[in-house]
Amino acid sequence: MNIKSLRKNYKELSKIERHSLFISAIVRKDKSEEEAIMSASPKSLWEKADFINLYSKVLDLQMIVIIEKANAWTNWQTFNQFEAEQSDKLSRLALYFFFVYSDAWTTICEQLKIDAEALAEMMFPNNFLMWRIATIDETFRECAFTEAEARDYVSQYAAAEGQFEMTLENKIAMFRDFLDLPKK
Repeated sequence: MNIKSLRKNYKELSKIERHSLFISAIVRKDKSEEEAIMSASPKSLWEKADFINLYSKVLDLQMIVIIEKANAWTNWQTFNQFEAEQSDKLSRLALYFFFVYSDAWTTICEQLKIDAEALAEMMFPNNFLMWRIATIDETFRECAFTEAEARDYVSQYAAAEGQFEMTLENKIAMFRDFLDLPKK
């Protein structure tokens, strides 16, 4: 069989089969094949609300924040179990990172007039991880470094000198940029 006769059959394939072929063509960097699969695929036309891209980005950002907070919490648990000299400070730094993400997310939700807890419950109803992360906010804040303490600690042990970037203001700005929010 030649390529033209194979490509004629693309319309008969399922969406999943065309998707698989499309991904394979991308991996092979076969632009001709990508275009042929796209051309053979049925097109859908639909309208969407003007805020739908923002909604999608908010959900993506929520997932990023959850992952980063879970990562910081895991780091805190790991460092907290060691008796090494720097373990206490590393665990406090991990909690600082946790709260920077938490506070930045809360601030963004407030700016967008979104109930962050209701959004999390909608996305993850009765999820133990979400409940656990919420309880960390209330009970471990006093154990975390302050921004000044985190800045001092990182400047003492950082391999490369540079500006301390893990601040609440920087994280809020990054979130606003991610969401393409207008400048204030």
